[in-house]
Order: sequence, then structure tokens, then C-alpha cells
Amino acid sequence: MTRLDLVEAAADNRKKVEMTLATAKKGKALTLTEVATYADLPASTAKRHLDQLVAIGRVHVETYGSFNIYQLNGVGAYTDKIHLSEDHMLLVDALTNRSGTPYIRLKESRRVHDGWKEIGAIVIGPEKVDELLEKLKTIRSNIARSKN
Repeated sequence: MTRLDLVEAAADNRKKVEMTLATAKKGKALTLTEVATYADLPASTAKRHLDQLVAIGRVHVETYGSFNIYQLNGVGAYTDKIHLSEDHMLLVDALTNRSGTPYIRLKESRRVHDGWKEIGAIVIGPEKVDELLEKLKTIRSNIARSKN
């Protein structure tokens, strides 16, 4: 198998993982075992692709006790990327949790040798969005003043 064959196989596997999440019942999150089973992939392969999809903002992951559940981002949600540098980005999402409560997530990712790695995330509930926006306006104003 050539390097190109391996790259194409990896891309096909990533598409299988995304399609598995995309065709899940609306709003249904899946466990790693479910994704691997439905995509007909070994769990280790599914996990590697899920980690990459989480890092680039295509998939949202939540931890419940000792297991994670995965859900495709983008269904009725706002997602955008702010490229801080060539190797550093911030993802901004408007999501809804399993109980239907909306929230904003800011997620930081850095490029590593084999793709993107999630550094961390902050979740902001709807009751704090206005406060955050006011703080950002103040910061923007302070930055503008400091340039003069």
C-alpha cells in the first residue's frame, strides 16, 4: 500500500465517522462504541478520527462519567473559526445541549504534526452572553485608546 493509498483510506474512514454522526437521529449523540460499530471501524480508528474532528470543530464531545458522547456540529448551529496564526485557531460555536439549552462554546486548537489538537474549551450559558459581549466591547475600547 502506497502513502497515497493510506491517505485516501484515512480520508474515507473520517468520512465514515462523519456520516455516522450525520445520519444519527436528529440531536442524538453517540458513544465511541456506537460510532465504531455503525461505521464498521475498529474503535481505535474511530477514536483517532473523532479526536481530529473534535479538534477542528466538526464534532462536539461531552463527558459523562467514564465515557464520552459525540455529536456532529453544524445542525442549526453557528460555527466560525478565528485563525490566530497559521498554527493556532479559536472556534466559536452556538450549540444546544441534550436538554435543549443553548450555549456558546469557545474552543482553542493548535496544529500538531498530524493535524489539530484541542487545547481547551470554555462554555458560556445564555445568561452570561450579554455580560461577555459588554466585557469585549470594553476591552476593544481600551485597546483602541492604547493605540492613540
